[in-house]
Amino acid sequence: MCGIGLLISLSQQEHHCQDVKEWNNLLSKTLSNRGPDVPRHLCHYEFGDKRNVRLTLHGSVLHMRGATPRAQPLLFSLHPSTDVFDRCRGYASEQHENVDDDAMTEIPVNADDCALCWNGECYTCSVDYDEEPYQNGGMQHGTMVELVADTHIQVAATNNSYPRQKAEQFKTIVENSDTMLVKDLLLQCIAKARQNRCSDDLSVSEHEAITMTMARVHGEYSFLLYVPSSQASSGTLQPQQHSSKGYVYYGRDELGRRSLLINRSINGVVVISSVATSFHSQKNQLRDGNSLIGDRWEELPPGIVYRMDLATGEISSKAIQRIINKDVEFLVSSVTSATINDDLGNKSILISDSIVTKPSIEHAAKFLLLLLDKSIQRRVMHAPTPKSQNALESSVAVLFSGGIDSVILAALSHRHIPSNKPIDLINVSFYDDSDSFLSAISPDRLAALHSYCELTAKWPERNWRFIAVDVSYREVLEEEAKVLQLINPLDSTMDFNIAVAFWFAGRGKGRIINREKANKLVQDIGNHSETQRKTTPSQEPLLRFAKVNTSMASNESTKSASTHKTAATHFSKQRAACIRDGCARPAPLYGCVFHACKFCCGKFQSPISKFLGRSAQLCPVHNNGDVVSFRDSKNVQTPASCDKVLSCENDSHSCRSSENDNPSVVSSAKILLSGVGADEQMAGYGRHRSTFQRGGYAMLRDELKMEVRRLWIRNLGRDDRCLSDCGKEARFPYLDEDVVAFLEEMPLHLKCNLNLPPGDGDKLILRRVARLIGIDECSTLVKRAIQFGSRIAKVSDKNRFGSQRRASGGAKHVCK
Repeated sequence: MCGIGLLISLSQQEHHCQDVKEWNNLLSKTLSNRGPDVPRHLCHYEFGDKRNVRLTLHGSVLHMRGATPRAQPLLFSLHPSTDVFDRCRGYASEQHENVDDDAMTEIPVNADDCALCWNGECYTCSVDYDEEPYQNGGMQHGTMVELVADTHIQVAATNNSYPRQKAEQFKTIVENSDTMLVKDLLLQCIAKARQNRCSDDLSVSEHEAITMTMARVHGEYSFLLYVPSSQASSGTLQPQQHSSKGYVYYGRDELGRRSLLINRSINGVVVISSVATSFHSQKNQLRDGNSLIGDRWEELPPGIVYRMDLATGEISSKAIQRIINKDVEFLVSSVTSATINDDLGNKSILISDSIVTKPSIEHAAKFLLLLLDKSIQRRVMHAPTPKSQNALESSVAVLFSGGIDSVILAALSHRHIPSNKPIDLINVSFYDDSDSFLSAISPDRLAALHSYCELTAKWPERNWRFIAVDVSYREVLEEEAKVLQLINPLDSTMDFNIAVAFWFAGRGKGRIINREKANKLVQDIGNHSETQRKTTPSQEPLLRFAKVNTSMASNESTKSASTHKTAATHFSKQRAACIRDGCARPAPLYGCVFHACKFCCGKFQSPISKFLGRSAQLCPVHNNGDVVSFRDSKNVQTPASCDKVLSCENDSHSCRSSENDNPSVVSSAKILLSGVGADEQMAGYGRHRSTFQRGGYAMLRDELKMEVRRLWIRNLGRDDRCLSDCGKEARFPYLDEDVVAFLEEMPLHLKCNLNLPPGDGDKLILRRVARLIGIDECSTLVKRAIQFGSRIAKVSDKNRFGSQRRASGGAKHVCK
C-alpha cells in the first residue's frame, strides 16, 4: 500500500506557479498517512523555455513485500547503462533513520528518467499475453504465474506448454518487491513499442503496450507513470530542459480495489491522488474565481489506462482487456458439465425457473473453496513482520463482523499463517455517550463473539485475538471532519456511517476478550434479553439464524458452543409472523400495537402521522426512545438498571470490566482482510430477495452484475481510503480475479436459492463452503449491513435526526 499522487500545472499564469509549492506540500502531507514507512518523497519535472509547465509525482510507502522498502516515485531509464538505480537506492535505505515526517524528500531526476508510483500488489501474472495483439477491452484466457512462495514460483498446472524461461523474470517479486516486477514489465513494453515505432512498425502503440502490460497483472492496484518523450529518452536533451514534454499514464485495476481520484476544478491544473486533498487551509484564495481545489474530486473509473499529453493537455484512454485464468475455465466447465450429467442421469428438483441438483452444488462449493483458499494464501503469504518484532504481535487481521463472510476468511487464514502467529479478529461497535451498555449488545458484537467461540473450539491451537473496538459517539464527532475528507467525493449519511465503522476498525484500538469471557458475555446478554422482553420488548432479535436447529451442529461441538446457541435463541424465539398480508418479515411477539414488523408498523402509522401533521409515534417497540411505554413506567428498565442485570459478583464477567481484565491493545497487523464482494456476488443483501420476488432469477442475475460493476464507486474507493489512513492495507479475497471469474460463470441457482429463508438460501454456495471446513452454527447467521450491525446508524441517526425513522441515508452529511 502506498499513497500516490501527482500535480500538473499546465497554465502559463504566474500565480499558479506561486501556488504550486504550497499545493505540493499539502498533497504530500495528506498522502503520508497511507505510507508511514517511507513517507513524503517526490520528484519534480519542469518543461518549456520558461519552465512554467510543472509535473510533480508524490509517493509515501507502506512496506509490504521484499527485504527492504524502496522509495517512490521509482525512477528508471529506458537505457540500461544509466545509473538511475544508484541515485535512488539511498532513499529507500534511509527509512529507518530519524527523518522529520513533516519534511519532503526530493529525488533528483534526469531528462530521460521514467517515474513510477505503484500502489498495490501483484499476486499472479500472465506469461503468454505479451504475444497477443491489443484489443480494446474484451476478455481472453491466459496462463498465470503464481507468485506465492519465498524460494520459488508456481505455474498453472493445467498448461505447461509455454517456454519455462519466460517465468524467470517473475522471480523479481520474491527477491525484491512487486514494484520492481511491474517496473520491469513496463520497461520492456515501452522499449519494444518505441523500437517498433523506429522501424515503422505501428502495430502496437506505446499506450496500447502499457495497457496490455497492466492487463497481465492480477491484484489490487492503482498507478501513475511518467514517460518522457522519445527525444528526451534518446539523451539529446539536457536535464530539466524538455521541449517535448512526454506523457503521464494512470489507472486502476479492473474492479477498482485501490482508490484513485482526479481533480480538474482549476483551469490548467490537474491533481491525481489516492485520497482527496483539502486546500481550504491555504492562506491565499485561488485567483480564478473563489473556487477551491478541494471541492470537486472524482473517482476515476477502473479498468482503463489513461494517457495525458503534457504538451497539449489532451487525455486519451484505452480499456484493459480482461484475462481469465485457464485453470478457472477448467473448473467452470467441470461444474457445468457435472450439472448437465446430473440432470440427465438423476431426477432433479425444479425450483422456480432453475434446476438444482445436489451433486452440482457440492462440486461448485468444493471448487469455490479451492479458489478462496488460494486467494487468501496470496494475500497473507508475504505478511510483513510488525515493527515490534514480537512473536506475540499479529501481522494479519480480519475485519470480523461474525457473519459467514468474515468467519470463512478467518478459518482459511489459519491454514496459511504460521501457527505461532496470532490472528486478530477486529470487531467494532458504537454506543451513545449516555448509554454505554449498547456497545455490549450490538448485533455484530454478539454475532462476532458467537463465531469467535466456534473458531476457538474448532482450532484451539491458534491464538485468536478478539479485539473489541468500542466507540462512543463523542469519539465519532472528534474524527468526523477527517472521515468526511476521506470519503470525498462521497458525502451521504450512509457513506459516513459505513466509513466511520471502517476507520475505527482499521485503527484497531480496543480491548481483548478471551474465550472464557466471551462465553460468559453471550450468556449474560441472553439473560438480559429474557428480562428485557418482560418489560420493554426489543425491536428485533440481535442474532437471527435461518432456523433454530441444533441437529445441524456437529457431534463434536463442545458444551460451551451449545451454550452460545441456546443463549442466542433467546432472541429468535420471541418472534411471530407480521400481520400484514404478503410480508414475510418477523414481528415482535409482544409489544407492537399493530403486531407487525418494523417496516409495516411504519406503514400503518403513516396515514395517522399525515392526519396529525407530525410523527404519530404510537408503537412502544418500533418507536422505542420516542414514545412512553404503555406499561407502568416503574417496570421499564433504564440503561442504569440494564447494567445491573449484567453485573456479576466477579467483575471480570461484566460487559464493561476493568482494564486489567480486558487489556487495551492496538493491532499491529498491516494486512486487513475484508469480506467486501461476497454479498454482491452471491445475493447476500435483503434487496436481492426483493428483486427476486419481483422478477425471478432473470432480474436477479442482472442486479448482481450491476452490483459488481458499481462496487468501485459505491464501496471500494471509500473503504480503501478509510482503512489505509492508519497505515494499513485492505485486501479483498472475495474479489480475487479467479474467484470473481468463477462466480460470474456459475449458474445462479448454484450461488443462491431465494425460495429458502434468510440465512439459508442467500449465499447458498458460501454456506456450503463453511460446512465443508467445519463451520456449522455460524453458517446460518443472517446478514446485517455494517452500519446496522455495529449500531453506528442507530447512534448517529438518533443524534442527528432525532430517531432512525426520521433519518435518510441519502441525506448529505454535514460536519457538526
